[in-house]
Amino acid sequence: MNIKKITTTLTALALALSVSTAALAANVTLLNVSYDPTRENEAFLAINELGPDKFDVVTPSESILAEPPVTVIDKVADRRGTRKVAEAYLNYLYTDEGQKIAAKHYYRPINTKIPTKLAKVKLYKIDDKAFGGWQKAQKKHFADGGTFDQIYVPNK
Repeated sequence: MNIKKITTTLTALALALSVSTAALAANVTLLNVSYDPTRENEAFLAINELGPDKFDVVTPSESILAEPPVTVIDKVADRRGTRKVAEAYLNYLYTDEGQKIAAKHYYRPINTKIPTKLAKVKLYKIDDKAFGGWQKAQKKHFADGGTFDQIYVPNK
């Protein structure tokens, strides 16, 4: 596994996917970036909305696992009196039923026994030895002068 190649490619893919579906009028290739499940989800929703003849989705064989956090904000839940329902919702997200709903909307379920239409991808975690953890990844790829700055070309 070539970590530099994977991370550089994934950063470039994330940038490519930042295009709004409303701006997509011609045939384009949407890159399915599994490390960012929102973008993976949006690629397939765009196909559903605009038609399969408008897009090709390319899925890498390897990617970085995204584990976006969900939480109950204590001060907000307590102030609004919604702690009980917020915690119930949070717990529901990880039940088989919640994961089936997520899969139906093209999110990658954490329970691998839940069926999904998404391609199988070998996923790596940022905390894996090869990446060295979030602090190292942040410094190398997203700090000033990092990989992101090296490949990003703003529209002018």
